[in-house]
Amino acid sequence: MSLPSPSSMIDFLYLCGRLEVFQRTGKFLINTHSPESAMSFLTDSKSIDRQKCTKLSLVHNIVELIVCDIIPHDGVSNEEKHELEKVKIKEDLEGSPIEQEFYDLWLEYEESSTPESKVVHELGKLEIILEAYENGKENPKIELDQFFSSCKDMFKAPFIKELTDIVSNRREEYLDIMLNTNDPLISHTFVER
Repeated sequence: MSLPSPSSMIDFLYLCGRLEVFQRTGKFLINTHSPESAMSFLTDSKSIDRQKCTKLSLVHNIVELIVCDIIPHDGVSNEEKHELEKVKIKEDLEGSPIEQEFYDLWLEYEESSTPESKVVHELGKLEIILEAYENGKENPKIELDQFFSSCKDMFKAPFIKELTDIVSNRREEYLDIMLNTNDPLISHTFVER
């Protein structure tokens, strides 16, 4: 089975973005309400274990739910975040039959030590860009450049880079339309950049 075109995958991921999973902390900073999507298990390589990617993503999201979605804006170092998550996992799962597997998957994700964990990290960054694009279309007055610039040049997987380029190009096209329109219904809601 061949993969769909990258452009149609972005269209599909845009639809997936409407699936409500949980509220991301970064969304509160810009006063938006869109939840994280459930797209973080897609890959472009047959050598990537998709089931493992799904598990890694799920474990990462569960840890964010129990510890909270700590972002750079919070002023918590990566070391502190790592320790908080480690302690919480040990507390919540002690004696559980899934304790070791959960911890191993979390550690694999944190260390980005496997092709699967690297893909899940990159898909998370792609998701940030896709969500920022969606939020910008819903509310053109908010400044979202920080989300695009924070992820720029972070992509190594060619397929994910291609998807990211498609989202960035769509955003640029959208911004051009908004900046160059004479339609007062459109132009009055847009803040010039």
